[in-house]
Amino acid sequence: MDVMTAIRTRRSVRRFSPEEVPDDLLRSVLEAAHWAPSAHNRQPWYFIVSREQEKREKIAQASTWAKFLPAAPVMILVCTRLDYKGGPTPQKMIEWFSIQSTAAAIQNLLLAAHSQGLATCWIGDLNSALLAELFTIPKGYEPVAIIALGYPAAAVPGAPPRRPLEDVISWQ
Repeated sequence: MDVMTAIRTRRSVRRFSPEEVPDDLLRSVLEAAHWAPSAHNRQPWYFIVSREQEKREKIAQASTWAKFLPAAPVMILVCTRLDYKGGPTPQKMIEWFSIQSTAAAIQNLLLAAHSQGLATCWIGDLNSALLAELFTIPKGYEPVAIIALGYPAAAVPGAPPRRPLEDVISWQ
């Protein structure tokens, strides 16, 4: 699948097949995330992969928007490092760079998963205290997203309408 096709056809999926995701396929998706660009080449991301049903259920119970998470056979907790020093770069910019870089890694992960027949949903509804209780998050890292991952349970719908390109571009 070429990149533009993957971009245009990737969707957020909330209904998953119970079929297990092979480790080599999961590793391939994580490698794509690892190759994302990052500010100052800091590569601030950290991925915690879990197949534990009980943890997904606890997260879903504490969530407003992730009630479907237990149906996904895999969840990936994506963290970013906010505490590194950037020389003369102000700390607030370092934090922005970390989040932006980690978001690029997440997008790589989503597109790579889609290109290999997997379905994903990017979840931003996080309970950081609960996540710290359930997982060993390294010092200095903060959760920024959960990715639900697995095979889709049903056909994935087509593209929702998009705003016209002319409405979101200003040529200056």
